[in-house]
This record gives sequence, structure tokens and C-alpha cells, in this order.
Amino acid sequence: MHLPTFYESAVRFLSRVGIVVVLFLGAVVLLNRPKTQPPPKATPATDSAEPAVTSVPSARSVAENFARATTQAERLKWVRQADKVATAMEEFFTSGSGSREQVAEIMALPPVVSDGLTNECFGAKMSSGDLRLLCVVGEGVEAKVDFKAYARLGSQPWPTMLKGEAREAKEMRVFIQAGEYYNFGFSDDKRWQNFTATSPDFEVPVQFFYIDRSDPAMKRLEALNPHKPVHVTVDIRAVGDSHLHRQFEITGFHGTGWVLPE
Repeated sequence: MHLPTFYESAVRFLSRVGIVVVLFLGAVVLLNRPKTQPPPKATPATDSAEPAVTSVPSARSVAENFARATTQAERLKWVRQADKVATAMEEFFTSGSGSREQVAEIMALPPVVSDGLTNECFGAKMSSGDLRLLCVVGEGVEAKVDFKAYARLGSQPWPTMLKGEAREAKEMRVFIQAGEYYNFGFSDDKRWQNFTATSPDFEVPVQFFYIDRSDPAMKRLEALNPHKPVHVTVDIRAVGDSHLHRQFEITGFHGTGWVLPE
């Protein structure tokens, strides 16, 4: 039997030691290797400021906010053309009809289309039982009450016209219906078309309006419902002493309804 020489034993021993050393050094290298940091997670891009959620008022809430308002500043928030109607509105609610009225109920009415302008309309019923037309024009945050329609506003008070203190008036809001009253300076039914005019603002229930049959607006007035009074906005003037007989000539027809385009 061959016995390993001292040299062969030494070689084998050193080989085993070498393997152990290599493994040891490998472990040391692995343990001391810098740790690799995981990449940061991507953060979704967001706006620095979240958009505010705005509640869009309905036409009814606009009407109710206007009706509940108790100050000029509050009402101005809810009316269209606020800069143009501010003076008239303050007078209406301070010393005019609005100062003596209290809205008791808001009643929905069918939408009104007037010359292409659609309005959400409501009946404002007063505690006295009287009614006013409350129209909301526009949509969303732009929806506003038309104060001129609500107050049946015109450029002149009716008493001023009937006394002859003013000879003409613009944008007078009334109900009219075709009539057959021809008398005094308007006795010629071949020339004139008569309309009976009514308004809650009249001290005397009826006035008489006339339009020259050659006036271009005659065709539009003829198309009105002959069986019931219709809301219209017109310009009028006294002819001679016609105001003494509650008679006025129609000199301008703005259209059906009491809400006019801006």
C-alpha cells in the first residue's frame, strides 16, 4: 500500500485551507457590499390647489333668494343688470309697492319663451293675495332675476302719464288684448287698431292703446292670442289730449313678455 508522502499531504491540506479562505473572503465581500436602495416610488402628479366645488343655484333658489332678501345689497346679488336697476329697485322697496308687500309663496310657472329668450318664471304670491311675475334669466351661476319684469317697470309712472305730466313713455309693461273701442282722436278704425290695456298698477282698470295699421309692428300684434290678455312691453305716447280719455298710441313694440334681451 502506498503511503502519502509528506509533500502530498501538505498539498492536500493547503488546498482545503485555500477553499475555506476563498469562501470566507467571498462572504466578507458580500456582507460589506453597499446596499442598493430601491428606486423611489413614483408620486402621481397633482395640482397644488384643488379646484373648489361650487354649488350651482337652481332657478328656483335664485328666485327664493331674491324674495327673501331684506336689504338692497342682498337683492343686488340676485338681479340682472344690477348697475342699471339699482336706483329703481331701491325706490321700489323703500317707498314704492315693494315696501308694502311681503312674499308668502313662490309658485312655479311654465317656462316663458319671448323672442328667443327662455325664462324660468314663478308667481310671487304676496300675503295680501296679489301676484307678481318673477322671471329668472340665464343658467347656472349666471341665472338672475329680471327686476324690471318683477316691478312691471316703465320709464314713467302711470299717474304721470294720465295727468299729462309726461307725454311719452318707454318700456311700459302691461297686458293687452285686441279690442273694439274707437272714439275721440282714435275714432277711425280704418287707420287704427285698438287694444285694451290692463295692469295691476292702473288706478282705473282699463286704458286704451292704438297702433297705426301701417306700422310694421302691426303684424306681430295681430298674431297675439285674441282670446286672453298677453304680456307685452311697449312704448306709448299721448296724442293731443288723448290722455284725458286714457288713450295712447303705441309707438314701439319690444315684444311679448316683460323680459327684454340685454
